Amino acid sequence: MKSESFGYKNAWFACRSDSPQAVTSALGIVGTGSCTWEDGIKASYTHEGPSNLGPIFVTSPVDGWVLAVGRALWTLCDSDPPKVLEWCANLSQALGGAEVQYFSTYRVGEAHAWGRAKGGIARRSYILIDGEVHEDFGSQSEEEKALGFNFFDFCSVEAEDDSYADREDLELPGEEHVMRLAASWSVDPSELEGRDLEVESGLLGRISLPEPNYPRKPKPVVPTACSETHAVPDDIAPTVTPVSAVKPPESSWWRFW
Repeated sequence: MKSESFGYKNAWFACRSDSPQAVTSALGIVGTGSCTWEDGIKASYTHEGPSNLGPIFVTSPVDGWVLAVGRALWTLCDSDPPKVLEWCANLSQALGGAEVQYFSTYRVGEAHAWGRAKGGIARRSYILIDGEVHEDFGSQSEEEKALGFNFFDFCSVEAEDDSYADREDLELPGEEHVMRLAASWSVDPSELEGRDLEVESGLLGRISLPEPNYPRKPKPVVPTACSETHAVPDDIAPTVTPVSAVKPPESSWWRFW
């Protein structure tokens, strides 16, 4: 069986593990069964019902990483504050302190995110949705620096300068930044098909994530304040617990594009 590519307009975890079963259990995925990569990747792109429920495909190991992919994982960026840091730390602890990474990209609404935890501790996250930075936790990793990531931050003091938007040394993050960082941190899933890898079957099941906590007040037409950066304490490591009873979300950024 050959590996299949994915990544664009999707979200996934990369877990340093050789056991799809362990990753499936840590994520609280239910109703799992053996599945080919072709069918599993196709299922990961389907999304029915509430945004926090959906199919997740857990791959067999690739270069020492097990990937868990599915659009339901977008929900981790939806909440206020986001839950990317929390879930990365949770999974890392559940997998014995192994490194866990999160990636998400959706170019239609320009929503891109990445996060990382190791030893059960959240280390780094960056979340941009519709041009607004929703979270920027921790210092840039060495890989981000090496890739030359230097983004606009319209919530910064520097942005108050009228010429800020004309700076040529800054750019806006996009889906290719996500893929390049994934390649540096672990595995670029968009290149898997081209690598022609021989792989084993993965596991397909369904996940039930916590219902997103949306802001109760409507977003103003002209923002008057920048988003806050939400930090997670170094000792955060609650148990990952699937939520069995959920209600449809009030709104979701990706459903309006």
